[in-house]
Amino acid sequence: MGEKTARAVLPMAVFAVVYQILASILQLGVQRYAQGGGAPLLAWLSVHAADVSAMTAAVAMTAAFALVLRMTYGEVRFTGKLSGRTDRILAAAGGILALSVFLNLFLMRSGAVAADSSAAAASDRTRQVSLPLGILVYGVLGPLAEEVIFRGVTFHRIFRVCRERYEEKKSFLLAAGLSSLLFGLYHGNAVQGLYAAIMGFAFCLFLALGRNLAAVAVLHGAVNVMTLILARTGVYETENGAAWMAAALGIAACCGGYVLFQRKRD
Repeated sequence: MGEKTARAVLPMAVFAVVYQILASILQLGVQRYAQGGGAPLLAWLSVHAADVSAMTAAVAMTAAFALVLRMTYGEVRFTGKLSGRTDRILAAAGGILALSVFLNLFLMRSGAVAADSSAAAASDRTRQVSLPLGILVYGVLGPLAEEVIFRGVTFHRIFRVCRERYEEKKSFLLAAGLSSLLFGLYHGNAVQGLYAAIMGFAFCLFLALGRNLAAVAVLHGAVNVMTLILARTGVYETENGAAWMAAALGIAACCGGYVLFQRKRD
């Protein structure tokens, strides 16, 4: 089973390693080029550092994603008809959006982001990147690649391995938990990793509810764009953060409770 599990997570590992290597090479190349261009180019780069970082990340992610797609050709079914009732799908999506707001507020107000230099730097880049580029990278490209790799490939491969020994519900929980943990580790620091692991598990639940990977990618993109916009408006640093946090948690709980109630009623 260990060998099968290793094969299940191989595409994710290849994606993460290739992405990090290419991103580092591109960033180093940009810095070397800027140094050769003299003071004007260095000054321009310092002003647009967030946009340049986002663009190099996009190029590296696209290349790594293409490599994994080649490795797993024909394995992922991205589109298809949504299963389940529309009211449950909308309630689940609303709950996950609210959960994202709550987690971001909690991590900001608890001081976890400020205490982690890597997470703080990532948060600053998110605020500074131009909105159109941010939407493209964090709202389209990133969610597409991550959902295909982590939910479309890794989750399903682990689920099939678990099904050889356990019943379906336990297999789902194990696969969702492990793939979400890997999704958190992929983000590179404790704060973002915790957020990503929780959201990753929520995306697995949404995938189980709707049985449509494209819908999960759209929801993931919506979460990222919402986070990008709210970070720019200062909601996460507002004095009313506690009220926002309570409201977000309440909405998430109500939406989740509605979905569970409807499923049990049926």
